[in-house]
Amino acid sequence: MVFLPNELVDRILSESVLRKRDYCNIALASHDFCALARRYLFEDVTVECAYCTDESDPARALTDTARRRLRFFRTHPDLAALVRGAYRVDGSETFRPGDPDYQVKAIGRIWDAIYTVFPRLEQVWDEFLVPPSTLPACTSTLRSVRSLWLTNEAFTWLRHCRNLRSLNCSFTSEGAPVLPSPLPFSLEEIRLDELYGPPTPFLDLVRLSSSTLRSLDLCGRLAILTDFSGLPALETLRLSVCGGQGRADPAHEQSLLRASLPTLTRLKTLVVVQHFSWRRSGGVFDVIAHPDIVALFPKTLERIECDDEPTLEQCKSLFGAPAGTSVRALGVLGRADVMRNTTEARRWCQERGIAWRKARLG
Repeated sequence: MVFLPNELVDRILSESVLRKRDYCNIALASHDFCALARRYLFEDVTVECAYCTDESDPARALTDTARRRLRFFRTHPDLAALVRGAYRVDGSETFRPGDPDYQVKAIGRIWDAIYTVFPRLEQVWDEFLVPPSTLPACTSTLRSVRSLWLTNEAFTWLRHCRNLRSLNCSFTSEGAPVLPSPLPFSLEEIRLDELYGPPTPFLDLVRLSSSTLRSLDLCGRLAILTDFSGLPALETLRLSVCGGQGRADPAHEQSLLRASLPTLTRLKTLVVVQHFSWRRSGGVFDVIAHPDIVALFPKTLERIECDDEPTLEQCKSLFGAPAGTSVRALGVLGRADVMRNTTEARRWCQERGIAWRKARLG
């Protein structure tokens, strides 16, 4: 029997393409491998909830699976300490108002239970995330908070998250916090979800993070920020376009890109997605595969990621300039209901050293 050295197994385990089943198989191979695989097996946990058939009721109830999962980790604190990510999701299970079989709780109470069980969380996500009622133990270890409405109450919690590096947030027209300078944390990634009212609070957050910000998602609101010269570390920009559908104006979107691209002097990755209301095949490339847009791509650009698939002609417009292109990878993601033949476009890109792969849009 051939035994692999632990160092090699550890490198294999660190590959992002592995699935939980792969980790389980490696863990079952030997006692030593099991010890190496544990932190990957218990790296994150999903807490699934049932929701009320009355959609106006914001309360949730833990499913049986979620209750058993939390009970398991509560009785195995050594494994709970390995969990780095917690995600609360609404499943397919529903309950009627007043159903005695469900222990209904506010979402904040459910998160209080999650924080109690997992003391060393680094990432939390919830479509309706609310700030905790008291500072949990993981406040000092949190690095990523996703889908949070950034209010005064929320920032009262975040100001204690000194290791926070990634924030996915929304802003309302009322209750936006007055941010201190300097911020109590150094953000490397900011993703805008929703914006109601003036963009000032969001722009303040970006400005106060300018020296460390490496990734920015404007959520289809390129018009609020077209000068990126004040963000010297920015390497990844995510945009949402409409591609000429509905009331969208592709010429206006292109004019915003013309203003923005010359200020992105260190950009390595450009992610462009279509607004969910106006998706159509080729819409992204109708906007970006334009000669005077392509001419403004920064020389540092290495990857373009899109939730779309280009035609051969769009690929030629995007990468066929006589001066060549710095782009080495194109990430694409076609619609399941549209089977577009991309064989020629893919071959054309690959012949020119441009890798064609499935887009990473997360």
